[in-house]
Amino acid sequence: MSQAHQVLWFDAVPLLVVAAAYIGAAARLVRARWGKRGRPHPEAALLAVFPAVGVAAGVYGIVLPVERTAPPG
Repeated sequence: MSQAHQVLWFDAVPLLVVAAAYIGAAARLVRARWGKRGRPHPEAALLAVFPAVGVAAGVYGIVLPVERTAPPG
């Protein structure tokens, strides 16, 4: 494996781990708040942010090894 491929995997794997953590946290929050449906709660914004960040990190983590281009920066 060349050094370029190692760098891509070094960037892609942590992004996929972060994506899994955010999506897991979102699933736990939704399950915890599912019983309190009728009442508004301030955590509703977090319920939208966690999956959005998780999906974005996951997509970027998958695109890196598929496209095989180094990330900018």
